[in-house]
Amino acid sequence: MLIIGDVHITAKEPYKSSLKKSLQQISKIVRNKLTDKIFFTGDFFHTGHPYPSEVEMARDFLASLPLTKDKIFIVAGNHDFSFKNGREECALDTISDMATIIKEPGIVDEDIYALPFFYRREGQSIYEYYTPEFLETIPKELVVIGHFFSENLGDFSEAVKEKIRHVDLSVLRNRNKIVLGHDHTPRDEYLGSVIPTEFSPDFVQRRIMEYVSNRFGYIPLDKTIDFKVLEKGVVLDEVSLPTYVKVKTESRTEYEELRNKSLLKENVWVHSVEYVGKDSCFEVVADPAFEEAHTLLEKMSVYLCGEGNDLPDAVKAKLLEIVKGVA
Repeated sequence: MLIIGDVHITAKEPYKSSLKKSLQQISKIVRNKLTDKIFFTGDFFHTGHPYPSEVEMARDFLASLPLTKDKIFIVAGNHDFSFKNGREECALDTISDMATIIKEPGIVDEDIYALPFFYRREGQSIYEYYTPEFLETIPKELVVIGHFFSENLGDFSEAVKEKIRHVDLSVLRNRNKIVLGHDHTPRDEYLGSVIPTEFSPDFVQRRIMEYVSNRFGYIPLDKTIDFKVLEKGVVLDEVSLPTYVKVKTESRTEYEELRNKSLLKENVWVHSVEYVGKDSCFEVVADPAFEEAHTLLEKMSVYLCGEGNDLPDAVKAKLLEIVKGVA
């Protein structure tokens, strides 16, 4: 059996190109290992309202697996849900003819107990429903696969830990193997996402889990995406992987050319651009695909730094400070 972390299928580049490569590798591993079943830990889709191209990508991947629907299990994650007109919808319903979708807690296989994410069940959230008393009813020795933060919050600061809602799995730790999705960084019981889901120049080894004869092991995945910070404008060697770049430039012309550009060149996408010239009085970090372009702060910054604006720098700085406080 193989267990796969958060997939986050998306049409957003360069994640889409990266993910295709990783899913091809996973499909090859499934075939080479003669895997008889496969589990996904949740967040199979990046949003609860996937684009048709994202559904197609998911279906193509599932079709590439030499397994029938009853051997492919997908635990629901928070990203797989959305609300439309006050009604809860689940993106996983678009592939329910190709995989077994798990939205309810319980035994889904002779070896597995699933604890999927849900917003409300019997009037309770998962944090109210998955109590120590409930968890104690899970049969011993079963592998528990869930989608949420546990009390193992790792390196988060104490202030952040106090704000993160989590499920206390203490009662299971000495008797059940625990495998979780939700946290995208591979560590401890968290399997980690298949690819990075945010800009991160530091390489983190991605992995999937193999479970054979009551033994667990990890299979490393190839690196399929690269992140670069270009400190002196667009100076970039040839790339071999889908690449996401943050550009810092002292050229106002280059800044204006790049600020609304998504594809820099083949296989290279622009995450953000920052003008760092001597006359710079602002910083722009705007990913057009994830953040709304031309925010109030950005518009004010462009206006104040534009030609013909003779306000003193101290006044400009004060105005930006005020806008930051309300934006």
